[in-house]
Amino acid sequence: HYDIAVIDSYEADLDTYLKIKNSSGVVVAIDDEIRLEYSADIVLNSTIGAEKWDYPQSGTIYLLGSEYFLMRRDFGVIKPKKIQKQAKKIVIALGGSDVLGIAAEISRALIDSFSNMHKTIIVGPGFKDKDSLLGLQNDNFECIVSPGALRLKEIFEDSDLAICAGGQTLYELAAFGVPTVAFWVVKNQIPDIEGFFGVGFLDGSCFYEKQKVLEALESLAADRPKREKLSKIGQNTVSADGAKIVCEHILKTTRERG
Repeated sequence: HYDIAVIDSYEADLDTYLKIKNSSGVVVAIDDEIRLEYSADIVLNSTIGAEKWDYPQSGTIYLLGSEYFLMRRDFGVIKPKKIQKQAKKIVIALGGSDVLGIAAEISRALIDSFSNMHKTIIVGPGFKDKDSLLGLQNDNFECIVSPGALRLKEIFEDSDLAICAGGQTLYELAAFGVPTVAFWVVKNQIPDIEGFFGVGFLDGSCFYEKQKVLEALESLAADRPKREKLSKIGQNTVSADGAKIVCEHILKTTRERG
């Protein structure tokens, strides 16, 4: 018997949830698409805007929206972002893998178009073109492979602008207040992009297109008031304390149903 069971799966069926429910005190189901009518005490969906989704009415507790985003514990305290008069540093974060194989293309374009700005690309474990990216390194272009959370925190705190595909990193950049140009590369990133567009953190929702990314980045780099506005929206939208809030709900439910 388990006091608390947390299930995060795209494959588990209702029978699996019922079996776990029958041998557990409190069951927490992590969801991002209303995949099932879960047999769970708590459903957690930290997708931005999920509080507006049409979940079934039941005795289940729903923790919905970006205030419940599970920030990496090692990030610790996230300070309010100070927006520099002149943008000098760009971070490129495309996720754990470069699904479309665009990392080298966008890196070369940034090296050419933003030659006076320092650029850092975060290379995830699933990247297939690491050698090409490492070969592009110069005084103003840095390639960092699979950085730990503390190093990533330093990069985000130090960056004036970001280029990002939708997903977890977009939430992290918003929490750190980094003005961001984002796009989706796989369909399950669309709710993230559209949600951040809806609150004003992003200028649009679109599939990756190199020229649009460069134009949007150039416009943002030249507009300090807009960068200040986006930074505040991001930090007000994604809670750095989401994991703590979720844990408090789980423990409270455990006590009440114990």
